[in-house]
Amino acid sequence: MNGFLRRAMFEAPWWAVFVNPWFLPRRALWRAMQRASGQLRGRILDLGCGVQPYRQLLTMVDAITGLEIDTDQNRKNKCADVYYDGATLPFDAESFDGVVCNQVLEHVFEPESFIAEIRRVLVADGKLVLSVPFVWPEHERPWDSQRYTSYGVKELLQRGGFEIIEQRKLVGGGSALMALVAERVNASLRHLPLPVRLAARAFAVAPLSGMGALIATTGRGDPEFYLDNFLVARRRA
Repeated sequence: MNGFLRRAMFEAPWWAVFVNPWFLPRRALWRAMQRASGQLRGRILDLGCGVQPYRQLLTMVDAITGLEIDTDQNRKNKCADVYYDGATLPFDAESFDGVVCNQVLEHVFEPESFIAEIRRVLVADGKLVLSVPFVWPEHERPWDSQRYTSYGVKELLQRGGFEIIEQRKLVGGGSALMALVAERVNASLRHLPLPVRLAARAFAVAPLSGMGALIATTGRGDPEFYLDNFLVARRRA
């Protein structure tokens, strides 16, 4: 993925509203990662790293290791440094000072074991930065396991030996509604050739995302209806 496309799809500057159907959630997650990046130091594991879109934000770390499940498709499309079996993280205990895990937990069918593995590879007081959907359509089927409320993901981490430092709800209220409609409209365009699809996004999807961005400027969130949970947690000794 070239730099221009990566910026449009993940950083989501204002002009990306015309080409990125996930403009609102991607922009919100980028900004949350930007705020949280200052809490990460030392050796970092990017767990479920994909194309490592947030790597450039981690400017105060010593080393970043991207990890993905070992499949032919991931080896072709992802940018991982290490591939693994999806169960046991292939690292010694206390190998990392921080773990970043964005939009992965919803694909985990044994979340308690997954969190235990994260805790195992973190040093004492190591940081976990994690995001997971609350309201979002099924995706990457059939590897889509569950959704988490703010209470559910907090309880999962606390039971797994973590202390919550920060917890945010990303894209709420009317903005969330606009983002969901934009995603569904975009889904209906999948059968179109790419040039036609891009034009249709600019015509049909961009106004929805733009309205959602405008609603967000009012600062009126919704504690019950939102897209994503975002947390920073510390591994208890």
